[in-house]
Amino acid sequence: MNRDQNEPLVYCRFVARSDGPGYRCPTCGRINGMQRARILCGKRTGKKPCGPCRDEAVPVAPSERLKDVTACITSFLRPESLKRLTQSLATWFPKLAIDIEDTRGNLSAGRNRLARRCKTPFLWLLEDDFVIRRDTRLDAPLSILAHVEDVGVVCGRLNAASGLEDYANDMRLFRGVMRLSQPPAAPVRMTPEGAFWRYCDCGFNFFLARADVLRDCPWDEDLELHEHAAWFWRLKQQAEWRVAFTPQLLADHLQDRPNPQYAEMRYRAASYRPVLKYRYGISRIETERAACCCHQQRGFAFRGRGFATPDVRRAARQAAMDFARNAGGVFPICGTLLGMVREGDVIPHDRDVDFGCFEFPDLTRLSKYFARINSFHNGGEPCELAFLHHTGVKVDLFRFFPGAGDERYFVIYPDEFPDRPTITRRFPADLLKLHRWKQWGARFDAFACAPDWLEANYGPGWRIPDQGFTYEP
Repeated sequence: MNRDQNEPLVYCRFVARSDGPGYRCPTCGRINGMQRARILCGKRTGKKPCGPCRDEAVPVAPSERLKDVTACITSFLRPESLKRLTQSLATWFPKLAIDIEDTRGNLSAGRNRLARRCKTPFLWLLEDDFVIRRDTRLDAPLSILAHVEDVGVVCGRLNAASGLEDYANDMRLFRGVMRLSQPPAAPVRMTPEGAFWRYCDCGFNFFLARADVLRDCPWDEDLELHEHAAWFWRLKQQAEWRVAFTPQLLADHLQDRPNPQYAEMRYRAASYRPVLKYRYGISRIETERAACCCHQQRGFAFRGRGFATPDVRRAARQAAMDFARNAGGVFPICGTLLGMVREGDVIPHDRDVDFGCFEFPDLTRLSKYFARINSFHNGGEPCELAFLHHTGVKVDLFRFFPGAGDERYFVIYPDEFPDRPTITRRFPADLLKLHRWKQWGARFDAFACAPDWLEANYGPGWRIPDQGFTYEP
């Protein structure tokens, strides 16, 4: 790619069917190299601007990228939920265009009407019981659609009552049974802008898509409900566009059935199973255990089973080494330090890599290996940053704040976790002195009195593994 690495990703507003990034010619406003609804022009391909336009192509300002997106919301008999969603959109994406459709009980028809009305290249599909969060990264799916030509739909993950879920599965139909399973050893990929993603066959109905994809592959309006698997299966059968999943597109899912009329409408879903059977050959749908959960060994963050296998432990060690090498002034803490001292390796039942710092360092060098996926605050001040390594391992970076006297402290479960009590861990300065420590063939800054720090953090029994320990995120 012949593009300055410091140049921001930009999106062009001036091309019909412009569902990708491009460059506007300063003279005529045209884009050259448009091919199959993708823009291949100007600096991005190294070609000269088309026609008489021989000057340098002018990129559209990054602040205008949201003008290429319309948030399309389906709603039915849940005005309070709809109000909550639109307020969250106005809070975090105040300039985003919003289109709301009353489905009148036919979810498929409502989505088709939204797709037909959409005037922007990208459509963000939402339902009225979602809530957009501060850490919702809309730039991640935009980056994926810009750089991956065969991806037409980028699904996100939802924070529901059962925890973080993604439903990013492969689909296989055999003798009438639709089986949804985690993609086998699906590689995690990263765009130049740091958006992590992997291929899948289906995801939640919470995605950013090229609007043309939804118009070319509409929902079956005879399936007023129970339409989810049929639509993704049809998209796969067409074999023109693929589906991707990114954990950086995130929302809360507050499922609600507020009145008898809505509940009665939802109970009709089972009546559409004959349509699935005779039109699509799907007699039943089976989901592998925990296949809808994003915290899997294969996928992102390796949750659920933790660092249980040698390959996953190797990835965790690599993530720790890359983080220590590229983020100056950081040091291993908590479970990562415990594993280094007691096991000589990462702890098999651990789920992420933990580092601390006295001041958040310059993180620009991390972008080659990591994407920043979250930040947490306590008292309005950032206290924790979360990153995702290109292997899928999650890394948490905690700041140690100055306390009374010469002590320092860090915070667990800050303001963003109202359902959990905030935990503050305090340590005297003599336990926080650092020295260079060689581990796994790399050098780390680590506590000179690591055993004393671990005893202060975990208690005197830290050297004995707790076989009954259960991780609670």
